[in-house]
Amino acid sequence: MTTAEFRGPIRALTSFAHHRDHDMAGFVDLLARHDGTPSVIADSGAFSAFTMGWEVRAADYAAWLRQWDQLFDYALTLDVINDVEASWASHCETQQLAQRRLVPVVHYDAPLTVFDRYLAAGHQLIAVGGFALPGRAQPGRRYRRMIEVCRWAQRTGARLHALGIGDFQQMWRLPWWSVDSSSWNVAHRYGDTRVFDPERAAMIVVPRDTAAAHQERTARLLRSRGVDPRLLAHDFNYHLAAAVSADSYRRAEHWIRQRRGLVSPPDDPAVNIVGDANGLRVYLALLANTQDPAILCGATATVSRGGMERRWVPVS
Repeated sequence: MTTAEFRGPIRALTSFAHHRDHDMAGFVDLLARHDGTPSVIADSGAFSAFTMGWEVRAADYAAWLRQWDQLFDYALTLDVINDVEASWASHCETQQLAQRRLVPVVHYDAPLTVFDRYLAAGHQLIAVGGFALPGRAQPGRRYRRMIEVCRWAQRTGARLHALGIGDFQQMWRLPWWSVDSSSWNVAHRYGDTRVFDPERAAMIVVPRDTAAAHQERTARLLRSRGVDPRLLAHDFNYHLAAAVSADSYRRAEHWIRQRRGLVSPPDDPAVNIVGDANGLRVYLALLANTQDPAILCGATATVSRGGMERRWVPVS
């Protein structure tokens, strides 16, 4: 393995809750200058807003979508947590206000008739959410339910986007067309680095302040990507850890696409992707603390091209 190994294109999820005051055009331009044509999708960030104690309004989210309309390959709707009928009403309202088709959000434990309803309304791509909500099913039961939803999609020809799936095995074993995850950015919260090991088909978690980064195999993987393992242990560098993790999820996407085969794109007017629209597509969710989107370009690119010195500036 060398630093020249193909990692896959940059894919990013931005949210209204975190990025409503940012220059989205400048952000996309920054990514493009680093690594070609990125794919960017939008989310309301309603769950994040809910945890912070405020509400995302349909009119505000729709206005943000209209402002940056041409930048997003697709945008997720504004749903209402734990309320199927309110989510349907919010979806219809937000679509009308945004003046564009949006990808609906259905929680994984909702009856399949709810999925049927959106399919009948012409939505060939449906986002599956609810994984991060407290008090939901145990992992084993949840995984079995996810299999049921994936089987429904295979029967109907629909495509699925998984909201907040950071576990590599769930990405690998289930036939998602696209997923998004903020797990690549756990370095800020927990001081962990994610390193993808293609030979063992695993995402290695390297904790800060341990000798894990100096274990022979992990250290070899890091050095092959131009990274000094010491910078992810006692001499911890958050920006580098996040860049390595972003790089690892891009590599994991490429690994899965090679071995599982491609998932053809949905025939859905809400989706507008130029070029290769096949799945799996792993979108890295940017949180409020992501001050430097250049880290999405990967560890080597970030360090060598000075990406850490760039900043995502607010709209003037």
